[in-house]
Amino acid sequence: MTARILDLFPNYPDLAADPIKRRMTVAHALTMRLGLAWDEDLAYSDPQNGERQMEAATDRYRNVLERPMVHRPGTVWNYCGGATAILGHLIAMIASIANEAHRFRLAVICTAPMSQELRPLV
Repeated sequence: MTARILDLFPNYPDLAADPIKRRMTVAHALTMRLGLAWDEDLAYSDPQNGERQMEAATDRYRNVLERPMVHRPGTVWNYCGGATAILGHLIAMIASIANEAHRFRLAVICTAPMSQELRPLV
């Protein structure tokens, strides 16, 4: 929960140069307190709607993380669909790593020589 979000997105070193943005943590995303400029109160048809802008962006995660800071992270609640997208991406990354580790364990188990007691009787 205390992991800094920009540490988890190493492809954006330019964004990590901002010391205030570097303070954003997973906990801030979970509690909708990232501090980013984000407005979903506008109608979805409004081009200034944060969710609509993120969906139209080439890189949705950069679109979220490069937004200006309007509050210190952790101080003001503001619903942010971008925070949800960031969290979803982090969960997918973790699941992918866990899946790779599981596949590796299966490969080791399946290729390990069996002891005589475990071999099937033919």
